Amino acid sequence: MDQPPEESSNESSNESSNEPDALFALPVLPTLPSISPPPVNSTIFFHLLGSRPFRISSPLHSSHLVMEFVQQVQQQQQQQQEQQEQEESQERDDSDESQERDDSDESQEGDDSDESQEREESEESQEEEVEEVEEEEEVHRNRRTKRSRPDDPEQEDRVTKRKRLETYHSTNHEEEDPMSLTLHSGEIMYFKKGEPTNVLLTKSLEPSLLVRKILSVMPPGVVRRLNYLSTFIVPATEKRNSAIVQYYKDLQDKVMSAYMKECKLRFLFKKVINRWRVHKMNRSCEDDVDPITLCPPEKKVVVYDWANKKKFVFEANTLALSIESKLMYYEHGFPTPLYPQNPHNNLEFSYKQMISMYYQLKSHGESMWACTTLRQCNFNKRRWFKFHKSAITLSAIRSSISLLDSRNSVDILSDFLFAKMEELHYPVTRHIVNLYQTAMLKVPNHWYIEKCKYVAMIHFESEHFGENRSRHIHSYCFQLFQKQSLFFKELQSMNIIS
Repeated sequence: MDQPPEESSNESSNESSNEPDALFALPVLPTLPSISPPPVNSTIFFHLLGSRPFRISSPLHSSHLVMEFVQQVQQQQQQQQEQQEQEESQERDDSDESQERDDSDESQEGDDSDESQEREESEESQEEEVEEVEEEEEVHRNRRTKRSRPDDPEQEDRVTKRKRLETYHSTNHEEEDPMSLTLHSGEIMYFKKGEPTNVLLTKSLEPSLLVRKILSVMPPGVVRRLNYLSTFIVPATEKRNSAIVQYYKDLQDKVMSAYMKECKLRFLFKKVINRWRVHKMNRSCEDDVDPITLCPPEKKVVVYDWANKKKFVFEANTLALSIESKLMYYEHGFPTPLYPQNPHNNLEFSYKQMISMYYQLKSHGESMWACTTLRQCNFNKRRWFKFHKSAITLSAIRSSISLLDSRNSVDILSDFLFAKMEELHYPVTRHIVNLYQTAMLKVPNHWYIEKCKYVAMIHFESEHFGENRSRHIHSYCFQLFQKQSLFFKELQSMNIIS
């Protein structure tokens, strides 16, 4: 009675031991419907791919899980298929785009090839037209040559030789061996063949081509020209063959006479050109008005500016004063000479303009000391100031003190007077200083101020030349300062001081 239950328990244990093998075979889809449900109240553990183990406590729960798993697998397969389809569609789109690009490139290449073919065809047609024109010209030339061709072969050779020589000379061909001339000193001069260009002498004036070539290489400058001409001079103590000496003497005479003709021609041409330029500048000048007085000048001084092609007209007296004031210019009693300037544009006069103005002023009788001494120094300002520094300095001091036209000149004179007053023990107060400076500014030509100027000039001249005249200056100042009270009374009567 007890055995049957054991068998049943064994069978159940065997079945329970075999069911896990069947459950692990679940991924095979066709065998899913044939799976038998496990018995009631059995516990089954299984492991899915990529998931944790589940505990199934009932057959209903296990079937539900299996169906969910199947659905998940189907969804994964569908997703994989969709991904594959998307990839295939993308590949198709990429292939279509690449084909379209290739087609567009091929079409562009075809267009370029068509354009290049058209260009080649047009160029070929142009070349054919040019060749046809050249052939026609050759036919016409051949016809002309046949007409002009002589029957005599010797004459034909002469014609061809003449044409060859004409082409030779038309190309300005220069031979390798130039012309040469051996001088009496043994030196050799080489000249290129051909007519010289920088010579005014022509064949009618000088028929010798060699002489014209000698003058064409004349160097610039007086000294260099004289040295160049001295190479053609034959010394008087020449003791060689008489024929050779005579040849060199004849060459010397021809070169010298041709050089004199060349100089005369150049001088005449320069004269003509200068007159033409002056005529043009005279026409461009509208009216003759002096820029300083703004009146028509009585004694005209005309100055031409060749660089700017302009004409300037000045009054002789005003121009002479302007030159004198520039040369005798001073600052604070110290000479600072300036070179004469053009009142129109405030530019310094050139050397040629200064020479022209000097002779025009001299002809009008308006030349002054500064302009005359500057002409003696060849219009060199530094040299002029070096030689006439003493006179220029004294003139600057004298003009600055005598005019009293600036505060600096007033200070120079007042400093001298107050220094002498201290030496002679006269009181120098602030009130006296103000009185003297006020009188110098308001009445610079008063008799007392004029005597002060005279004493100051003696003092500065003695200092400049290194003379000792202090006794004479002190005695004169002592007599002058005794009249100081009278000077103050006159200032009060003139209502200059109170």
